[in-house]
Order: sequence, then C-alpha cells, then structure tokens
Amino acid sequence: MLQTIIIGIDGRPQDAEALALAHRLADPGAEIIATSVAVIEALMVRAATRTGVGDVEADAELVVEEFTEPRVRTEGIVTRARSVGRGLARVARGASADLIVVASSRRGALGRTFAGDSVRDVLRHAPCPVAVAPVGYAAEGPISTIVVGYDGSKESDLALHGAVAIAQRDSGRVNVVEVVEPFVAITALGGEGGREIDAEYDRARTNLDKIATQYDLHGVIASGHAATELARSSRDADLLCIGLHEHGVLDRLMLGSTAHALLREQSAPLLISTPHVTDPLDHPAHDGLDSGGSSPPDATRIP
Repeated sequence: MLQTIIIGIDGRPQDAEALALAHRLADPGAEIIATSVAVIEALMVRAATRTGVGDVEADAELVVEEFTEPRVRTEGIVTRARSVGRGLARVARGASADLIVVASSRRGALGRTFAGDSVRDVLRHAPCPVAVAPVGYAAEGPISTIVVGYDGSKESDLALHGAVAIAQRDSGRVNVVEVVEPFVAITALGGEGGREIDAEYDRARTNLDKIATQYDLHGVIASGHAATELARSSRDADLLCIGLHEHGVLDRLMLGSTAHALLREQSAPLLISTPHVTDPLDHPAHDGLDSGGSSPPDATRIP
C-alpha cells in the first residue's frame, strides 16, 4: 500500500519529475508530503552561527511555500539535518511513510542520468522504499509494465512483492529478469569458473520456478552485466523494481554495484526496496541538531 509518500524537493525544475512519479505510484486517496531539508552542519549550531542557520531554514521554507500542487492534498515540511538523506528519513519515520520519491540529480553531457550525492544519501538512510524519477520524467496514467530485477534475496523478494501489488492495482503486468554474470565467476575462480557459472544458472532457474509457483509469473534469465541487462530489459517499461542489498558497511556506502550503476543508466523510473535499517545517527541529537535551548524546532510544517 502506498498511502503516505514523501517527496524531496529543493526548488529545482526536477521537483516536477518527482511529483509526476509520486502521482503514478500513489494509491487512490494517498497523502503526498513535500519535504525540503535545511542542510545544517553541526558546526554551525555549535558555533552559534544563528544567522547562517536561519538563512538556510528560510530558503528551505520558501521552497515549500512556492511548491503548489492542486491535484492532491500536499503538505509541506521543512526539517533540519546534516544531510538530505537523514532529513527525509526522519520525516518518513515520523509520518510512517510507505515511500520516498526523489528526482535524479543532474544530466550529464551525453544526456544520461547520474546519481548525485543527494540520491545516494537518501538510499543510505531510507527506512522505506525509494523511487527515483529519471531526467525529464513527466508520464501519467496507470503503470502497465513493470520489470523486476530478481536474485532470490530477501530484498528482491520485497521488490517483487511491491511490483505485484502495483500491477494488481493498475491491471498491469510484471516481467521478472534474473541476470547471471558469467565474467564474475570466471574472474573469481579461474578454471573453476565454468562449474560456478553452471551453478548460477541452476540457482536462477530455481528462483524463477519459485516465482512461478508463488505468483504465477514466468521470468527470463539474462546473461551479462546486471545493471546493463536490467536497463536494457526495462527500456520501454513504466517501472523497474530492484532490491538494495546490505551485507555490511562497504555495501551500504557503495549502494551495491547494481543499484549504483542503474542510477547512472536508468531510463525507466526506479523503485528500490531498501533494507529498512534504522540508523541511530538519523536522530537529531546525533546530528548535533537537537532542538533544545534557543535552537529552532527540528521540523516545521508549512500550512
């Protein structure tokens, strides 16, 4: 269910892209909460540079005040945090949000989408799935075709479950793709790589058999680089769903190679199921942004 959706806005034209995707993903009657994060360094607070803090918050409030959307009940919130990702995560937890939606950060010289620091930061801290709108996104209407990148992990199970729910709601279809990367096995195991490749194909077939039984879906196995194959498979899709793995600190920082590469190569909107890890550093007290004393409140709701 996608009943409460947070969209991150910052006054750029790309805000409209995030809103367009939020509209397509939202369930009927959903609440969309526009959130602007006032990124305030802890040093600013400790040094009592209240003028600087006030200016940053005033800019964020202006972004929300100027953001209007007549089609849905959109509430505006300004929150203080050390980063955009931490701020959106905090608002999402407070609202028990089902989804965070952001726009791709910038356009490269060749027109491809690049994942900027803000998008990566949101994925690091998000307590719920994150949707990323590609550059120039303005589509409307039901979501009719969804591609799911599947690998048998619990994160990809979450991605598949979400995709099926959206497809059932919009009378769409789900195409499942599992990618086997032969060069990974060959590079890692040398002469034993052939056996490992066979094992990977067997595992992929087992995964797809499980999906066929559980969801009555039939998937395909692709061979190559995971991000490239998923981007190719979803070129004409309305949505690409994947799971973000988290096996340790390094994976969290790198976002996993597939997710990281897809953020650069995406042409379809991405819906990424995150591990839903609660980060204690997302609490304002750990940011050095607690609201005690004469500090401004941590979050301000804009009427």
